[in-house]
Amino acid sequence: SYGDAMQYFERAVRVDPRSLPALVNFGDALIKTGRPEAAVPYLLRARDIRPDEPAIYLNLTRAYLGLHQYGAARETYETLVGLDAQLAKEIDHRVFRTGF
Repeated sequence: SYGDAMQYFERAVRVDPRSLPALVNFGDALIKTGRPEAAVPYLLRARDIRPDEPAIYLNLTRAYLGLHQYGAARETYETLVGLDAQLAKEIDHRVFRTGF
């Protein structure tokens, strides 16, 4: 369950605050459980550690969309496309055609 995963990744982040897998996966679990606002700080920390990791930008885009921060979502999406166009297909790019 996401609850168990969240506890595991939260502990992993406490043990090693620079653990990229823990930061990214904890952020992902927070998004999937409806807490995008809580995910952003972990994902930003992950981005600071490894700014070329596409999964970070995928999750940041999802988090910003969940928060209705469309400008930030567009920026992270564009970075994601530049890093991994195939992974970017997981985001429905049509959300960026709405003119927000």
